[in-house]
Amino acid sequence: MKIDTQGMSLPGKGPAIPQREYPPLVVPKRTIFTPQERIELKEIIHEALDEREGR
Repeated sequence: MKIDTQGMSLPGKGPAIPQREYPPLVVPKRTIFTPQERIELKEIIHEALDEREGR
């Protein structure tokens, strides 16, 4: 039988681990469509809405 003792030490005992500061995570913006595809998609949507409204 194996007993896992990780994390069982009492506070203040053993070597002190200094706190580290980490910079904020920079999340890159990921898009599915290219800028040109966005423009074309907006045009298609506006055209469909115009047809729906009877214009």
